[in-house]
Order: sequence, then C-alpha cells, then structure tokens
Amino acid sequence: MIPEAVLIEKSRLKTIVGLSLPIVGGMLAQNIMSLIDTAMVGRLGNAALASVGVGSFLFMLIMSLALGVSAGVQTLVARRIGEGNPNLTGHDLNAGILISSSVGLVLAVIGYLILPYLYPLVSQDPAVIEKGVAYLRPRIPSMIFVGVNISFRGYWNGISKPKFSLLTVLVAMVVNVFFNYLLIFGNLGFPRLETAGAGLATTFAILIAVLTNLGLGLRYARKNGFLQGLPDKQRIQTLIRVSLPESIRNFFMFLGLVVFFAIVGLLGTQELAAFNVILNIMLVALLPAMGIGTAALTLVSQSLGRKESADAKRWGWEVARFGAGALLLFSLCVVPFAETIVGLFIPDAGTISIAASPLRIIGLFMWIEAFGMILSFSLIGAGATKIVMMTSLLIQWCLSLPLNWFWGVYLGYGLYGMFLNGFFMVILRTSIFTFIWHKERWSRTKI
Repeated sequence: MIPEAVLIEKSRLKTIVGLSLPIVGGMLAQNIMSLIDTAMVGRLGNAALASVGVGSFLFMLIMSLALGVSAGVQTLVARRIGEGNPNLTGHDLNAGILISSSVGLVLAVIGYLILPYLYPLVSQDPAVIEKGVAYLRPRIPSMIFVGVNISFRGYWNGISKPKFSLLTVLVAMVVNVFFNYLLIFGNLGFPRLETAGAGLATTFAILIAVLTNLGLGLRYARKNGFLQGLPDKQRIQTLIRVSLPESIRNFFMFLGLVVFFAIVGLLGTQELAAFNVILNIMLVALLPAMGIGTAALTLVSQSLGRKESADAKRWGWEVARFGAGALLLFSLCVVPFAETIVGLFIPDAGTISIAASPLRIIGLFMWIEAFGMILSFSLIGAGATKIVMMTSLLIQWCLSLPLNWFWGVYLGYGLYGMFLNGFFMVILRTSIFTFIWHKERWSRTKI
C-alpha cells in the first residue's frame, strides 16, 4: 500500500515545506501560548493547574461544534483555487464567518447556562471546581470571536497564504502573555485574579486576533468577495455539508478528552495535574503533524479541483511520510529526557514521577500518529469527512475510552496503562486510514 517512490522530488518537497512551515509555526505558537499559561498558572499549585487544564478542554468541547467550519472553508477555498476561480473564495469566507460566529454566539449562551454543572462531572475536588469556574467564566464570551478566527484560518490556508494565520497567532500570543503577567499575579498595580486572570487574558488575546484578521482580510481578500454581500443559500448549504461531519468529530473527540479527564480524575488530583501537562506537551508535539496535515488538505483539494486524482493521492502519501519523519525528532528528545521536560511545568517531584513514563510512551508512537493524522487531513481535503468522522469516533468511544478505564482504574496501572493502551489505538487508527487512502474511493466524492 506504500507507493513505490521513497524519495520526494525536490520541487514537491519545497511545496510541502513552504506551505507547512507557516501553518506549523502558527499552531506551535498557539499551543506554546497554552504551555505558557500552564507554566504560569502552575505556580499557583496543583489545583489551579488541574482546573485550567480541565477548563481549556471544557471550552474546546463546547466550541468544537464550530471548529469544523475551518476545515470546510479551507476545502472549498482550495477547490476554487484548483478550479481557477479565486474570485469566489471570499464568498466562502463570508459563509464561514456567518456560520461560525452565529454558532459561537449560541454556544456562549449555552456555556454560561451549564457552567456550574460542568466541573463536577470531571473533578470532585472543591478547589479545582472553584478555580475552574473562575477561569472559564471570562473565557466563554470569546466563543463568538473564535468562530471568526477559525474561518479566517481556513481561508488563509486554502489560498496557500498561511503566513497571515501565523502573524495573527503571534500577535495574540504576545497579548496573552502580557495580560497573564498583569492579571494572574496582580503585577503593575493590576488586581491578582489568579485563574480568572488567565481566562480574561486569553479572551483579550482572541479579540485582538479578530481585529488583526479583519484588517488583513480587508486588504487581501476583499477583491475575492470578502464582505461583498451576504453568502447565497447554496454556498451556505455546501459549507455545512462539508463541515458538519468534521464538527461532529471534533465535538466527540473533545467530549472524549473530557471523559478521559474524568477517568484520570478517579485516580486523584495529582494524576489530573500530571495529565494536563502531558496532554499539553503531546499537543505541542502533534501540532507539526496537524500543520503538515493542513497543508496536505490544501494540496489534495487543489489537485482534485484540477481533476488530477493521481496527483492528489501522491500528495497524501508524500506529505504523510514527510510528517512522520519530522515527528521522529520529537521521539529522540522526549524518550531520554522525559523527567526534565515535565519538570519545566511541574514543581512537585511526585507529580513529575507520575508524568514521566506516559510521556516516554508518547514519544515512541508519535511518528505513527502523525502518519495517520496527515492521511485523515488528506481525506478531509478530498471531501470524505464522513469516513474520517466514523473511523475516529468508533475507535475512540468503542475501544479507547473503555480500555483506558479498564487498564488505568480497574486494573490499577494508572496513567502508564492508559497511555500504553493509546499506543495500540494509534496503530489501529493509522492502519485504517492508510488502507482507505490506498483504496482511493475518496476521489469520487463530490463537493
């Protein structure tokens, strides 16, 4: 099933790297922002660290119903570029902003209504609940702005201009760190808000990102239809059809992470704090694969727009191999230095000991995860979002989560048993996506 050519042609490698690097940079900057939050909040203790970790994923769980719009906008915009119709791409952006911001407004209202009931589902520690609610309350209004930003991200990536997404994230990162410094610890005369300050700082950063995107959009996307009237009904329906399976997948993926947090919470607050740090480090490691996969989405969709399915298939294989090779570097760093890495974020020696072994396991399988993830992005670029959704959710909910509880809680192997189980789930998921890409039925999907 692996294509004959092992080496990637220089011109194609240059295309992959040129498109991937700004996307990876933007994603890394975004998650480094989360790691900085983690490191700063970690100085407040295990309860604050656990509360912010849980709160971030509760936020993403609620917001995930709009996240698929980014992939939908990117797929449609890249397809228009491949068809030779760049003048239509701004209308797809308009549809994305309309849908995602409307959904974000509804989700913000729902988030406020259910906030008091969310944390007790994940942790029974009163300190974690109190600090977590304080963190989420000022973050929830930003759901409206997140919807706008993810639509712009899909647009910039779809037209092969991901440098604008990188610029937006870098601006947001600087704003977030600055307000964290002021509001978490009460520096320069500002009130000491602790976890509430971290949430408020993130909301300020997201708002500034929206303003940056709007400025860039007025300068570079207006000629392609951006803000040139409301999108038509058919365009909205097409975007919903492409985006909805990915939004559903995102929702249940993040819901699964919340359930994972709840399972870890059965082990104790110390394990919950360790899991938060492990997960943030793992996401930083996966972001290059996600960024490279996002590039694959654009390249596959543009090739299919040109009616070149063989080229699309080749892009999928080549980008997946490139991404897997890049993630091998992560393994070489993590496996021998796991304690040192988690020690950057955790001051407690006992928590460091709990986190180190699971992090080593992650280092061993991350390159396999990268290969499968990039192929899943390639399938999304082909419009085959339903098969990606079904495969991911069946593995997560029917196998991964039940076995995490069985190995970690019931048999008592803790985080080590859970992440060892994750190793086998990654192999299964990657094998399925490899087989689906090889069969090439995705090339007949119509958008």
